[in-house]
Amino acid sequence: MRIGRPIARVAGISAAVVLVLYAIVVATIDVSLYRSLITDTDSRVVNRIGFLNGPHSARGSFAANEGSQPIFLWLYGLNGKVEISTPGAPDVPEGLKPNSPTTLDLGGHHYRVNGERAVDQLGQDAGWLMVGTSVDGVYRSILNLALVEFGLAIPLALLTFLGAVWIARRAVAPVEDARRRQLAFTADASHELRTPLTVIEAEASLALQKHRDAAAYRHSIERIAAEGARLRRIVEDLLWLARFESEPSRPDTGAVDVGEVATDSVARFRHVADQRGIRLTGSVGTSQAPLIAAPPEWIDRLAGVLIDNACRYSPDGGSVDVSVTSGEGRVRLAVDDSGPGIPVAERPQIFDRFHRANSKPGGAGLGLAIGNAIVTATGGRWEVGDSASGGARMAVHWQLLRGPREGEPAPLASPEAPPAGSPAS
Repeated sequence: MRIGRPIARVAGISAAVVLVLYAIVVATIDVSLYRSLITDTDSRVVNRIGFLNGPHSARGSFAANEGSQPIFLWLYGLNGKVEISTPGAPDVPEGLKPNSPTTLDLGGHHYRVNGERAVDQLGQDAGWLMVGTSVDGVYRSILNLALVEFGLAIPLALLTFLGAVWIARRAVAPVEDARRRQLAFTADASHELRTPLTVIEAEASLALQKHRDAAAYRHSIERIAAEGARLRRIVEDLLWLARFESEPSRPDTGAVDVGEVATDSVARFRHVADQRGIRLTGSVGTSQAPLIAAPPEWIDRLAGVLIDNACRYSPDGGSVDVSVTSGEGRVRLAVDDSGPGIPVAERPQIFDRFHRANSKPGGAGLGLAIGNAIVTATGGRWEVGDSASGGARMAVHWQLLRGPREGEPAPLASPEAPPAGSPAS
């Protein structure tokens, strides 16, 4: 798995921050635990001093092994030397007079000791009484805990790093995908715009190179006009898509009769179909008005895109059938043609900008991108398949909008958020 440097840097910083916070937390816990254990030890030592010192003390019967750790006694005489010590007590330096809990290193072992002035049974000064116990167990417990915490820090850092990489990759994936699409769109748009411009420039240069007859000039002007019209269509489509994606407000949504829109579109393209001998038919087979909630101009443009594509890819003398049906709460607009059809492998990409399912010239690959934007924004669903005549079937399904009852105003509704932009086979 390749990780980009920015993602790795962010993940590394995240892991470092987590490790620092982890170290602060565990250090706080360890210090608190150490202080708690030492405080308990100090309490045992202080209580033992109070029990042993005084006129009624019983130092001779002192139990050194009381509790989890033995407590030792040292009695310094007035000369500063140890006169009495419990069996097993480690050797201590002379002249010690701790008057508060203190940690001593005796023979490589840690002891917690405390002391106070000793008095005999008559209340006279008898030297210095010191009591202590080993705290090696406390140090050992804290050390073991620290080793466990250190061992957990490594997998924690690794998990944090991998988690940050995973989150970062998921977070930047849409941005990266948008960047790649923008780069591809820019490259494709440049190519599509360059082609007609190149033809226009070439035709103009050819016409100006030498004197030609009127027919030759007319041919060049016709080529320039055709490429100019193609260039205008590409620019208009690009501007429409740009406005569609950037405008915060959308056109007013109304109750659109899909049957009327399809009938008008068929009539509009009748001349185009007749020029190539294509049989263009339309039918509306519905038991109720096929109404949907959408901006009327969008549905009109969508119908035009579908019929224009069908006529373009149908052979001379072919057929294009436009039908509108309704049922089960849905409205369906379908356009069937007798062209080469759309291969199954190409269907997921046909809505990409500048994508063509075949090499037939004439289109820029923006029509279905515009159609998909409209279908998605109006809550429609695509149906891409094969027509009965062997060509392609492009159909769209919408939620049926109930028509107004007598005396009611026409209902207006906003289209639902699109469930997905991908075609449904």
